[in-house]
Amino acid sequence: RDPEKAKSKFKVGNGYMIQYVKGEFPNVNPEHWTGSSEGRNPRFCFVYVDMDTERATHDALKFFWPLMTSGGKIVVDDWKWPACTGVEKAVRELFSDEQIREVSSLYTCILEKR
Repeated sequence: RDPEKAKSKFKVGNGYMIQYVKGEFPNVNPEHWTGSSEGRNPRFCFVYVDMDTERATHDALKFFWPLMTSGGKIVVDDWKWPACTGVEKAVRELFSDEQIREVSSLYTCILEKR
């Protein structure tokens, strides 16, 4: 919820081309994002989804998947986590088994856009 808090936790490279956006799905306004000027939608090569609930996970995946670059990855947190069973349900509703790479030791899965 707080972009500054997220920045302090995730140090990635020199920060070039990384944008932290505060908002709630599905009401995030992409007009505020770099790359969305002149009516263009932003494009993403990496997205980390940690939404905890089925509906929020579903909305985030539906929002980001069409905006992913070829080879881009979405990491979904709470995959098969007993306290967040709706996360797996949302992923399986939208993606086939062949599209889901499970990292069970970390309770995550990775979706790659081909």
